[in-house]
Amino acid sequence: MSSLAPKESESGKSPEILGELHKPAEETSRHNWAQLQAIFEAVSAGIVVSDMDGRIVLVNEALARMNGYENASEMYKELACFDRIYELRTMGGEIVPMPEWPISKVLRGESVNNWELYARRKDTGQEWFFSFSGSPVRDAAGRQILAVVTKRDITIAKRAEEALIRSEKLASVGRMAATVAHEINNPLAAVMNLLYLARNNQACPQDIREDLSKAEAELKRVSHITRQVLGFHRDVAGQTLVSVAEVLDEALDLFQTRIAAKRAKLQKQYGHGIQITAAAGELRQVVSNLIVNSLDAIAEGGAIALRISETVSPAGKKLVRITVADDGMGINPLARPYVFEPLFTTKESVGTGLGLWVSKQLVEKHGGWIRFRSSTRPGRRGTTFSIVLPDAGPGP
Repeated sequence: MSSLAPKESESGKSPEILGELHKPAEETSRHNWAQLQAIFEAVSAGIVVSDMDGRIVLVNEALARMNGYENASEMYKELACFDRIYELRTMGGEIVPMPEWPISKVLRGESVNNWELYARRKDTGQEWFFSFSGSPVRDAAGRQILAVVTKRDITIAKRAEEALIRSEKLASVGRMAATVAHEINNPLAAVMNLLYLARNNQACPQDIREDLSKAEAELKRVSHITRQVLGFHRDVAGQTLVSVAEVLDEALDLFQTRIAAKRAKLQKQYGHGIQITAAAGELRQVVSNLIVNSLDAIAEGGAIALRISETVSPAGKKLVRITVADDGMGINPLARPYVFEPLFTTKESVGTGLGLWVSKQLVEKHGGWIRFRSSTRPGRRGTTFSIVLPDAGPGP
């Protein structure tokens, strides 16, 4: 059967609905049908025609290829079946339910014009960006008898657009360099000097001096961060043998107030014998970024788990894995490819879009890598970030 031939009934005859559109002499009908078939296959856009019962009656090969099928004959199913195969989302990441799909809208008599949607096959994981248009087809009496929808694959254009935006963001970061370095580092130096004087004041109680020492250390880290983000500091100076557990505990100490405010449940699964060669401040910065993200993601009373474990690479090299996991809302599937991009954030006005980007740079600078997995499914929501770094061997 031709890819454009209408779906046949059990008796082998074409649906009556198509016959109602045009009933010329048999020879003219065959000629017109051949022309229609040639037009359908010449169009680069995918075309689907459905009857009012939701059965697909016409499909071209372009649509089949877009949907990941080998040929159009595989697509002659009822529309309801495709809800189990495909997932559609808006560009904002919201799921489009089957009653709101383009073909469903057209079957209700509505028109669709260049509606851009993200599509994913649930069985294979294939992803696309499509632009949908469609209109109802009516007979001479004005009754709707068919729904026609066209679909264009705009994936390449969208990816190119995203690449351009990322490039422009990186260029913007570079242009910010001179201004930020001057406006932030100079006042930071003045504050650090004041902290030094206060910390060395013998009239200051010991516990206050300890707090001032912590504040001074964090301000030094802030100054260091500005240079890292702006690309001014790429050396590996300051790397020493550090206890991974101590770094995690120090990072947690910085957020005790926020942890208590959210009544977060902390789960620590690590001992204190694992060490790596690293810049302690940079490692603490990475872990702090992940803890902050988890605190932002979880609901009140949510859980955050921190784990340290040793593993081995396929080449037999000892590695250390640091894991920060939460049971928060999860990361939108559309956002996941971009979480490590500069200036990309899902936190709207409260996010800078630099935390994970900087974290990735720092981890890779230490010869490691960072990965994540996330779920937004009810009952399984949450996000897990894993950092893998070279192992310096057991501590004393």
